[in-house]
Amino acid sequence: MKTSNNNLLTAISKTEFNNLTEQVRETVAINMNDHIQAKATFSAAGLWNIQRMRKARTQRRFLMAC
Repeated sequence: MKTSNNNLLTAISKTEFNNLTEQVRETVAINMNDHIQAKATFSAAGLWNIQRMRKARTQRRFLMAC
């Protein structure tokens, strides 16, 4: 069985190489603040939900182990 391959990369022409390495001009998005959602605040209800989900996960883990 052949374990190595010498034809992994095909030869590319100079114009293809230039097209691949050509620098693309970037533009800045204007009015991007209109689309950004407000960051959610962490509250006591969020902490309660995390603790509640953790309890359910640990109970399922022990349920599967039995």
